[in-house]
Amino acid sequence: EVFSKGEFGSWAGKEVVRLRLDFNVKGVSRGPGHSAMDDRVRKINYLESLKKRYKVLGLPTVLVMAPDGTVTGRYRGYQRTYGDFYLKRLQGDAGAARHHHVEWMQKMGR
Repeated sequence: EVFSKGEFGSWAGKEVVRLRLDFNVKGVSRGPGHSAMDDRVRKINYLESLKKRYKVLGLPTVLVMAPDGTVTGRYRGYQRTYGDFYLKRLQGDAGAARHHHVEWMQKMGR
């Protein structure tokens, strides 16, 4: 619900990089020796490795991350009446990710 609202779109378009992963995977044949099934298995394995790396236990899951991959916010599931509060939490977690990145850059002397 919150992702379809104009307020979210306006904020997210300026402040975050959005990535949606679709686990309904289809393979594409790339010619002899590269079957659609091989492509599908490769994609599924990659998605499963991301689920394991970021400890995704259920879908839908929303992660807010700093550029180095540090998770600053994690949301699982969906609640219909949660919109405004959810957006404020996302904004706060994005701010925490930004702060984490600034600290990292300062440690690197940049």
